[in-house]
Amino acid sequence: MQLLIYYHKAIADFTKAMTIELYDANIYFGRATSKRSIYDIEGSIEDLKMAISLAKIPSNENVKLNEKAKSI
Repeated sequence: MQLLIYYHKAIADFTKAMTIELYDANIYFGRATSKRSIYDIEGSIEDLKMAISLAKIPSNENVKLNEKAKSI
Protein backbone atom coordinates (compact mmCIF):
# COMPACT_ATOMS: atom_id res chain seq x y z
CA MET A 1 0.00 0.00 0.00
CA GLN A 2 2.85 2.36 0.80
CA LEU A 3 4.22 1.99 -2.74
CA LEU A 4 0.90 3.14 -4.18
CA ILE A 5 1.16 6.33 -2.15
CA TYR A 6 4.63 6.96 -3.61
CA TYR A 7 3.36 6.42 -7.16
CA HIS A 8 0.44 8.81 -6.64
CA LYS A 9 2.82 11.41 -5.19
CA ALA A 10 5.19 10.90 -8.11
CA ILE A 11 2.33 11.46 -10.57
CA ALA A 12 1.40 14.66 -8.76
CA ASP A 13 5.03 15.80 -8.79
CA PHE A 14 5.43 15.08 -12.51
CA THR A 15 2.18 16.92 -13.23
CA LYS A 16 3.43 19.92 -11.27
CA ALA A 17 6.75 19.80 -13.14
CA MET A 18 4.82 19.98 -16.41
CA THR A 19 3.52 23.41 -15.42
CA ILE A 20 7.14 24.58 -15.27
CA GLU A 21 8.61 22.66 -18.22
CA LEU A 22 5.73 21.76 -20.54
CA TYR A 23 7.84 20.41 -23.40
CA ASP A 24 10.13 18.02 -21.51
CA ALA A 25 9.63 14.49 -22.82
CA ASN A 26 11.36 13.02 -19.76
CA ILE A 27 8.66 14.35 -17.45
CA TYR A 28 5.93 12.69 -19.51
CA PHE A 29 7.93 9.45 -19.60
CA GLY A 30 8.37 9.51 -15.81
CA ARG A 31 4.67 10.12 -15.25
CA ALA A 32 3.82 7.34 -17.70
CA THR A 33 5.99 4.93 -15.73
CA SER A 34 4.28 5.91 -12.48
CA LYS A 35 0.83 5.59 -14.04
CA ARG A 36 1.69 2.13 -15.35
CA SER A 37 2.71 1.13 -11.81
CA ILE A 38 -0.79 1.89 -10.54
CA TYR A 39 -2.36 0.14 -13.55
CA ASP A 40 -3.52 3.37 -15.24
CA ILE A 41 -2.65 1.87 -18.60
CA GLU A 42 -4.63 4.35 -20.72
CA GLY A 43 -3.07 7.31 -18.89
CA SER A 44 0.36 5.76 -19.28
CA ILE A 45 -0.13 5.27 -23.03
CA GLU A 46 -1.25 8.88 -23.47
CA ASP A 47 1.82 10.16 -21.62
CA LEU A 48 4.09 7.88 -23.67
CA LYS A 49 2.56 9.19 -26.90
CA MET A 50 3.24 12.74 -25.73
CA ALA A 51 6.80 11.85 -24.69
CA ILE A 52 7.48 10.37 -28.13
CA SER A 53 6.03 13.44 -29.86
CA LEU A 54 8.09 15.81 -27.74
CA ALA A 55 11.25 13.75 -28.22
CA LYS A 56 10.97 14.33 -31.98
CA ILE A 57 11.18 18.11 -31.61
CA PRO A 58 14.68 19.19 -32.69
CA SER A 59 15.81 20.92 -29.50
CA ASN A 60 19.39 20.96 -28.20
CA GLU A 61 18.48 18.56 -25.40
CA ASN A 62 16.73 16.12 -27.73
CA VAL A 63 19.63 16.14 -30.18
CA LYS A 64 22.06 15.31 -27.36
CA LEU A 65 19.84 12.51 -26.02
CA ASN A 66 19.27 11.04 -29.49
CA GLU A 67 23.00 11.03 -30.22
CA LYS A 68 23.68 9.36 -26.89
CA ALA A 69 21.04 6.72 -27.61
CA LYS A 70 22.60 5.96 -30.99
CA SER A 71 25.94 5.29 -29.34
CA ILE A 72 24.54 2.61 -27.03
